[in-house]
Amino acid sequence: MASNYPVRSVSLPSRTHPSTIKTEEELSKLKIWEEEEESSRLASAESICKSLSGLEDLYICIDDLLNMASTQQVLSQNQNQHQKCIDELLDGSVKLLDICGIARDSMLQIKERVQALHSMARRRKGDSSIENTVASYTCFRKKMNKDAKKFIATLKQMDNKLLGVSPLVDQNHHLSAVIRVLREVNAVTSSIFQSLLLFLSASGSKPKQSRWSLVSKLMHKGSVSCEEKKQEIVNELESVDVALRSHDMGKMQHVQTSLKELEGSIEGLEKNLENLFRRLIRTRASLLNIISQSSCKSNIIYNTMVAAFSAKSSTKQYGVRCISLPAASSHPVAMKIEHELNKLKPWEISSLSSSNGEKICLGVAGLGELYRCIGEFLGLPLTREALAQHQHENFWVNELLDGLLLYLDICGSTRDVVFMIKQSVRELQSTLRRSKVGDFTIDGSVNAYICSRKKMNKEITKCLASLKQMEYNTFGSSRVLELNDHLALLIQLLRKVSRITTCIFNSLLQFLSVPTLKPKSTKWLMVLKQLVHKDKSVATFEGQANEFEDVDIALSNVLMMRQSSCKDDDEDEDEADIKNIESAQEKLEALDGGIEGFENALECLFRRLIQTRVSLLNVLSQ
Repeated sequence: MASNYPVRSVSLPSRTHPSTIKTEEELSKLKIWEEEEESSRLASAESICKSLSGLEDLYICIDDLLNMASTQQVLSQNQNQHQKCIDELLDGSVKLLDICGIARDSMLQIKERVQALHSMARRRKGDSSIENTVASYTCFRKKMNKDAKKFIATLKQMDNKLLGVSPLVDQNHHLSAVIRVLREVNAVTSSIFQSLLLFLSASGSKPKQSRWSLVSKLMHKGSVSCEEKKQEIVNELESVDVALRSHDMGKMQHVQTSLKELEGSIEGLEKNLENLFRRLIRTRASLLNIISQSSCKSNIIYNTMVAAFSAKSSTKQYGVRCISLPAASSHPVAMKIEHELNKLKPWEISSLSSSNGEKICLGVAGLGELYRCIGEFLGLPLTREALAQHQHENFWVNELLDGLLLYLDICGSTRDVVFMIKQSVRELQSTLRRSKVGDFTIDGSVNAYICSRKKMNKEITKCLASLKQMEYNTFGSSRVLELNDHLALLIQLLRKVSRITTCIFNSLLQFLSVPTLKPKSTKWLMVLKQLVHKDKSVATFEGQANEFEDVDIALSNVLMMRQSSCKDDDEDEDEADIKNIESAQEKLEALDGGIEGFENALECLFRRLIQTRVSLLNVLSQ
């Protein structure tokens, strides 16, 4: 007699294995969080931060589970039987990765807008620029609300697919449990992302009232109004929205408090999303690696049989060539790659010291276009065929995948550094705009800028150390190059791309890590001071410096002039002080524009690197 039992969510076989126990614990924690949040209207930023951190821990456990020998064995042995399930999981992971990246980018934009509002709120009353900034922020929030609702709909579609999937009936209990737990992880991730998106669209996403809530209101009519007033503002974004909509700009203290709280919350969300984004990439890569290893084993058996048959049937030994185009390098995509490589070729020759910001920005943008072409080349049927036929010789692929992961880390870290520089520059610009002659608050802001630059230089030094690992990376042995013309062309192109990527990243990091000028009276400042006193001019060595050095020299001139104005009250000194401040503002504006270009180019390159790595893993898994 068959009886129906409720299906348990997580029932992994090896209860004693630490990976399975930890996975169950993390899933249970997040399910408790889901149940608690269902009772509330909207999750707070602190609550979502905790859930994102828990999600990162869960994906660490999933990586451990996927790296278990038993998991890799059952997935590779039963891949064909459950190909549809595995494809669904991979498609879901791509959607979650995209939404995580978009949410992280949204956090950066919100943070930038909030800091601009904060700067405006500190200004005097009656400044018309405040109204313009508030209007800009409001338009941005409306657009963000629309985007958030669109992504919530996408996640709900994914949830419906997961709900409609029938439970696995398989003799291998471990395989069924692994696929089931991966489905549950996707479902929990989707739920938390929906809470995050609801948080971002807080002002326009009130859930419908259930019948029970209406009955409850009727029974407690007198106390409902008080509760409603308490729940009118439920998170930090709504608090800022309400403060800005009140039209009472006189209560600036309240607005500043709300903005400060929101900025702190956004920083926490940004950090957690960045960590989770990296973890999602690694989990997807682990799953694709297992699948590609399975394909590799089957191809090795097939190729061995073909080689044995060819050896028996041939009387003379000839070099075995794959069916490929007569001149692989004449393929349009290959020619496009060569064209992009030629445009970037000067980077292998030019000196780092002669590179300015605009030139490096063009180099990073060109790198993004180059990786787009590489993605096209990997998608060619000829490339897929060559990689599939010679998978037993593709040991170089692992080195290439590791190299791409390293470039991803460096690109992500550099992008974060660039964003921090942009924030420091804009804060300094805001201070200089509000400054007056004899205002010594500038000194503190300049010192804060220099300290932040030093902190960033430490991060850049770490990136440069990581980059050195790629300088002598020549993947692909000479034997592989003799097997197949098309495969040989691919390896040669990838070697060139790797060298160019290393050169451009090296130039960019060197450019960003220009030594900062110290605000104290060092020997360098003494030289500048003598030049300023001889000729009341501001510019000195700016023609020989890059954008960062121009800003440093301009700021040093401002500090030195203030030191001299303390001793002499002279109108000429005041005029020179004003000129120095104006010059510093011009240099900061130029640097800000350059940083904006770097940020956009790095974001584009980061996405291209992800797409290239995923394309390669997809080719290997087929």
